[in-house]
Amino acid sequence: MPIFYSTTHSQKKQSAQASLVPVSLRSKSQKCSLILLGACIPSVALADLKPWLNVVSPEPQFSLDFGANYGVRSGEFRWHVGSAGSAPNILSELEYQGLEFSEYRLYARLSVNQGRLKHWQIDTQLSNASAERGTAIDSDYQQNHREGMYRRSTSDLGGSTSRSQNLSLGYRITPSSLVDWPVLQKFSESSQFTVIPSIGWVFSEQTLKMTQGTQTFATPERGEVLGRFTEALNSVYEASWNGAAFGMVGQIEGNQQTLRIGYQQIFARFRAVADWNLRTDFQHPRSFSHAANATASHLNLDYQWHVNERWAINLRWFHERWISNTGTDTVYLASGERVRSRLGEAGWRSTGYNLGMQMRF
Repeated sequence: MPIFYSTTHSQKKQSAQASLVPVSLRSKSQKCSLILLGACIPSVALADLKPWLNVVSPEPQFSLDFGANYGVRSGEFRWHVGSAGSAPNILSELEYQGLEFSEYRLYARLSVNQGRLKHWQIDTQLSNASAERGTAIDSDYQQNHREGMYRRSTSDLGGSTSRSQNLSLGYRITPSSLVDWPVLQKFSESSQFTVIPSIGWVFSEQTLKMTQGTQTFATPERGEVLGRFTEALNSVYEASWNGAAFGMVGQIEGNQQTLRIGYQQIFARFRAVADWNLRTDFQHPRSFSHAANATASHLNLDYQWHVNERWAINLRWFHERWISNTGTDTVYLASGERVRSRLGEAGWRSTGYNLGMQMRF
């Protein structure tokens, strides 16, 4: 009989008998991770065997996010001028309607995570869009409030462009009272709500190119022929908005997704220069200019799905509206004389959405 069953080795016998008992019949409270040579070794947590796995990597002092998006936007531009202090209050009006753009957008964010500048961040973005279609309507009036129209023409806006730049400085605030907000818990079990007030600078520009002109209306006494222009129309109106922006962003960030809504109020200066190539009584390439103070608002909604720690898919929707106060319209005549009148109003509004990828360095 093998010594394994010897009565003189009772302790070994008991140990051996325990090893012969099927695992399924042992106490459920006893956890075994390895059966080797009839011995049951209780399981040990992996972190106990490898304590370095419990070490959390320190957050970097700086983090840089860079993204590239592509999308579409639609827009409308309008301006009108009138006689200074006399009728008509609207002498000429240009409406740029149905503008459809394809747009590229690049953006970057530098965040400070440690040190004296902790919670500060710098955001910058730029976009460039090209219009595939659009229609300009040029109307002239003899009486107040768009009455007594005596001429109207239309033209094509294909090839027009729009671009913008934005730079802002923000500070991240996490309200402790909202950590357990039920809405956040529905978004993600580990969601964090952040408010980011900011101050910055915004530039926006629209270059509106008018070609393929058509005379659609003219009073008989003017003797103008309806239909396509006999001369090639190639006029340009270049408008720019430039000013200070004050913004606020609300952000909910979970494990794999981030939802962000932002608003900016902008106080800007509006300027525009035009070249009316068919007007022989105007100078070229500077036929007339516009200048006025302006205000604007910009609203955006961003959703991000984090593929991993470095990459995220970004979906963005935005709406912006720019509007000027009453300003100055200066006409540069071919004779060298300058004639000033009143700029009634200029306005630009646009809505769009785009999709892209974001990478964290």
